[in-house]
Amino acid sequence: MTREFLTDEELLRVFALLRTPREPVRTGLEAAPPEGALPNSWDVPELDLTIRLEEAASGVRIRLTGGADWRGALVHCYWNWQREGEAPESLTAFVLMPERDFAGRYIREAYIPERVTFRPAVVIVPRYADPEVFLSQWQRASVKPGKEELRRWIEANLQNFAPRHRQRWEQIRDEAV
Repeated sequence: MTREFLTDEELLRVFALLRTPREPVRTGLEAAPPEGALPNSWDVPELDLTIRLEEAASGVRIRLTGGADWRGALVHCYWNWQREGEAPESLTAFVLMPERDFAGRYIREAYIPERVTFRPAVVIVPRYADPEVFLSQWQRASVKPGKEELRRWIEANLQNFAPRHRQRWEQIRDEAV
């Protein structure tokens, strides 16, 4: 297994982010909702994101509402659970946030085929993502944008991807998994 090190430019970006002053965030306890209750909503102030799950005819509707950092982002949502006496299960969804805001917020809804009632792990697909890891998660995803939307997202972010991965991202774009 070989290690890939950050370039000087990537390292400087990390240091710049670490030096950026942040508003202090007051922490508090959040009561867990009753088991299996919907609608369910979580504010994640450190990510400037609100996640809402609502009952839908064929599963659950997820609504992501985020600030400027979420503009045009490809968001990876992941649920992992295990029912008593059963094998672990998981569900993966990719949601492409809009380029246009509504009153300063970027809002996207998607329908999840499984009835999940708890908060997913949510992350923006990073520009330095390993395309092979992304591809395996993309292929397992139950919910994802269309091929044309994926092409446009890759095209919009191609110059921001790590140079060592650009050629593979171009192949993925051209194949439109």
